[in-house]
Amino acid sequence: MLQSALDSLARMDVDTAREVIGADKAIDAAFNAILRQLITYMMEDPRTINEALDIIWIAKAIERIGDHASNIAENVIYVVSGDDVRHTGAARMKSGRRVTTTGDYQHAARPRRRGRQGYPGIVALRLATRWLPAALR
Repeated sequence: MLQSALDSLARMDVDTAREVIGADKAIDAAFNAILRQLITYMMEDPRTINEALDIIWIAKAIERIGDHASNIAENVIYVVSGDDVRHTGAARMKSGRRVTTTGDYQHAARPRRRGRQGYPGIVALRLATRWLPAALR
């Protein structure tokens, strides 16, 4: 998943970035399942608490890696298409409908205009991709 996020960054590929975000949902679900199972084991046999907590810490670290990969993918989508997909539902993201929220009120966002230079961060992002390993391109 992290490899895919870095690939989408190097190639500025929105489709791969959307796949990474979808994969993050699966990692979050797996983490919650592991957590529920380990809590059950700890309640049944308190002697397993130390080992279970170690496993929980490992699972949490892996889940955070997935979250960081998802953040990279969200930034790729923003830089390439101008859509801010952070904190949006998966269905709304798949539909491609852009929505901004103001308080409790939601309204469709107008497309952002890009000037001749594009987005300010795209130049820095393109420069940064030059230093990524050639295998990622």
